[in-house]
Amino acid sequence: MALNANARRSNVRGAFVVSPFACGARLYGVRSPLLEDRSVVLVDDVRTTGATLDECAKVLLVAGAREVKALTVALA
Repeated sequence: MALNANARRSNVRGAFVVSPFACGARLYGVRSPLLEDRSVVLVDDVRTTGATLDECAKVLLVAGAREVKALTVALA
């Protein structure tokens, strides 16, 4: 069953955290010295609504990334 855009956003909300290896804790909002002031590129095979990329980007920015860009192979 395909999810609509709102359901996709709801489905991935809070689903991602920065690895404890990168920041020493598994808590949302903890800054990571490995990400601090860096540019990060997310790679996804298919972009449908962008909900997964958006949620991942939010977590990375809170963890200290300067910017997050996305690269996808295909659009659905």
